Amino acid sequence: MPIAQNKLLLTTTFCLSVIAYNVSAANIIAVDQGSMLSTSGQTLIQDLNLDSGTSYHSIREIQLPNLKTKVKIQQYFHDVPVFGMSLVVSQDKAGDYREAKGYAANNLNSDSQFTTPSITKEQAISIARGGQSNTYSVEGKAKTDDPQTNLWIYVDSNKKEHLAYIINYLQVKDKKVTRPFSIVDAHNKEVLKQWDGLTTQKKGTGPGGNLKTGRYEYGTDKPFLDIKKIGDKCYMESKHVKTVSMAGKFSTPKPDDKAFSFACLDKFRNTYKQANGAFSPINDAHYFGDVIFGMYGDWLNLQPLPFKLVMNVHYNISPGPVNAWWDGKTMNFGDGDDDMFYPFVGLDVAAHEISHGFTEMNSNLVYSGESGGMNEAFSDMAGEAAKYYSRGYNDWLMGVDITKAYGPLRYMKNPELDGCSVSNYEDYVNFDSSEKPDCSGWRDYGKLNVHYTSGIYNRAFYNLATTKGWDTPKAFVTFAIANILYWQPESTMESGACGVINAARDMYFDTESVIRAFDDVGLICSANAS
Repeated sequence: MPIAQNKLLLTTTFCLSVIAYNVSAANIIAVDQGSMLSTSGQTLIQDLNLDSGTSYHSIREIQLPNLKTKVKIQQYFHDVPVFGMSLVVSQDKAGDYREAKGYAANNLNSDSQFTTPSITKEQAISIARGGQSNTYSVEGKAKTDDPQTNLWIYVDSNKKEHLAYIINYLQVKDKKVTRPFSIVDAHNKEVLKQWDGLTTQKKGTGPGGNLKTGRYEYGTDKPFLDIKKIGDKCYMESKHVKTVSMAGKFSTPKPDDKAFSFACLDKFRNTYKQANGAFSPINDAHYFGDVIFGMYGDWLNLQPLPFKLVMNVHYNISPGPVNAWWDGKTMNFGDGDDDMFYPFVGLDVAAHEISHGFTEMNSNLVYSGESGGMNEAFSDMAGEAAKYYSRGYNDWLMGVDITKAYGPLRYMKNPELDGCSVSNYEDYVNFDSSEKPDCSGWRDYGKLNVHYTSGIYNRAFYNLATTKGWDTPKAFVTFAIANILYWQPESTMESGACGVINAARDMYFDTESVIRAFDDVGLICSANAS
């Protein structure tokens, strides 16, 4: 709802703290004020001195576990949303707004034709497909699904505003799946930015686990599988999760693909199928999906995704089989390989991929640079959170259950142990790809791979979760609220830390513990959110 209709206003005693970055084009304003807002006085837009034509629309409202209501509002300019510019406001029981934190833009292009695109959506899609660098594609005929295309105002790193289409689609080319994103200027057709966003009722029984974890039985060692029965068939589908077998398929998965089914002849028991040292990856994926859905519901009172989780197992075209990934709609798990990996269906790996979806639906952190490291780290945090929720303890070893001949994929406590990750922001800034070429990421052109940049936030999360008075659920809830409300698509690690501090304050948690957790990794919130 636009702010003009919402009557979101400030009192005349309103004290606004903003930081404006002086540039020749757009100004980015960091808003951080805690004075009471009410329905009288000057408007928010006037107090921020925003451009004529600016409005705000509510895009998310949540009730925190402490019953406090927070509303996320998106900035629009002449009815076009401004990418990465949103505010979080508190709302009391009377419906009055009492705080405002986030980012806003002013001094945007005042030309009356600026928000009218010079090219069509179809032209922008054609430019995006033709403009993808070889990084994101391979030779051969490609199959793509229907692109998702939205018109935004995008402020680039030089604070230059653009009317732009943001486009993404799934592509299968030579059995390789990618999810290219492009930002295309809607006037001059320039491709401004690119990245690959592919991330990574009856009670059923059956085996699970692998040679490393040991075999266990659902319905005996672990809870029953939540499945449904239609006629003489059982389907791997519950209220919250649908699990699909991709064995032998070479097409892009769809959310409406049918759930895996089996004959309900032997006590609703599924034994399909052993793969690469795992006893039934499809059973594990289905169970883990329900566990993760339950964790988000019990701890945050919300769903991880606004739709049913779809878990695609035995998906062995590239980037599988040695991978797991989120494709924007579904979770996908490869079967591993002979030497290094069992099938990628581990509890923490499943939580990791589902939480890429959670991030995309909330902060939408861009999967490159500092925001990409935050994106990866939040998913690693979710993996540890799921283990705590299911087992009651943490091992702080990401992906340890699916590796064969060596340790985990990442170390939360001591990230450097993998040989590439960093646990301090200064080490990220000073990374030299010539010294560690295997640690750089093709997405970031010689910079540290986002999987290794994640060590900074992973270590901060470990610090917080193991602080006296804190635990894994409390730390995860705090980071998740920051993801929902305070992080922006291109957040820096410093601004992200400020968001976690704000989230802790919203929950009446000890903010000093959060500050210390980030200080240990070289991140200090310069906005003085404490």
